[in-house]
Amino acid sequence: MIRIGKPLRISKKDNLVDSAASKSGDNICPKCGNTDFSYDSFWDESCCRQCGWILPGNKVNEIKSEQSHLQSGEQQGFRKKEITSDDSKFSYSRISLFKNCPKAYHFKYILRKEELFSSIEQHLGKSIHTALENAYRKKGGDEGNISLNYLLKAFDQAWNSPERENVRVIKKNTEPRDYYSDGQDMLKKYYYRVMVPDRSQTVALEKYFEITIGDSLRYRGYIDRISKNPNGLLRITDFKSGKRVNEPLEDMQLCSYALWCFDEFKVNEIEIAFEALRHGRTLCGIKKRSQIPIINKKLITDINSVMTATAFEARPSILCNWCGYNSLCEQAM
Repeated sequence: MIRIGKPLRISKKDNLVDSAASKSGDNICPKCGNTDFSYDSFWDESCCRQCGWILPGNKVNEIKSEQSHLQSGEQQGFRKKEITSDDSKFSYSRISLFKNCPKAYHFKYILRKEELFSSIEQHLGKSIHTALENAYRKKGGDEGNISLNYLLKAFDQAWNSPERENVRVIKKNTEPRDYYSDGQDMLKKYYYRVMVPDRSQTVALEKYFEITIGDSLRYRGYIDRISKNPNGLLRITDFKSGKRVNEPLEDMQLCSYALWCFDEFKVNEIEIAFEALRHGRTLCGIKKRSQIPIINKKLITDINSVMTATAFEARPSILCNWCGYNSLCEQAM
């Protein structure tokens, strides 16, 4: 199943939803009147995609969600782009795009252009993430342990989703079946190395969150998996299917995710981990609550550099071939 949105989780003790307001309309946000929701089956709650208001149960307007993926009458194979109604919200991917190529950032977040294609590497990563999400949901439910066959079948279904129609193979002398085979191999290794002996409890999967950085900056993201070890230690896991994987304690993606977890779960330390699927390794470290000011300062600096930018120059390289805006950019290699 390809998910089109993940909601914001707000602690019920901090943000109680008025029951009368919740009943004001099945597909209407009682706070802002918006009708576009995302739904999280794990928490069984919906999130207004405009103001972030939480409502219990599934309030997703399926017709409108489907229409959001149409453009000029043609099916868009990609998830609706990150920025919708609020340009003040930042994410790790948004900041990273600006650092890698300000011109691509300009196309996506200022001109709001849709990428014209997705690379096969991106499709592989999404398919692996979807397969692992489905497998962990099944494992955490009444089914208990899942079989390797189930995991591979979930990967096959994700791989053959409608998104595949907009995927482009960039590398020469490679074909889609080469990447499909790589995905199977990575999942097989992960299954026996991690999933079979894993005794941790899944707390959340593909968890969407929003937090306030500094006085008013909004930061958001998606956490692949949050789990609790038998000893009670919380772990944030991000799955990586590419060749390059950073050291967790030095990576702002995982560190920023820890900010939300510190606030949500009121713990003093969290384990953050990258599952380097291609290399068959788990890279992890411990982040402490006392490090929150350092993470905040770094995020504020990065966000301010984006907000104050006045020029968006391209940074041409071989990576232009993988950019969905390369046909729109005069400087693309």
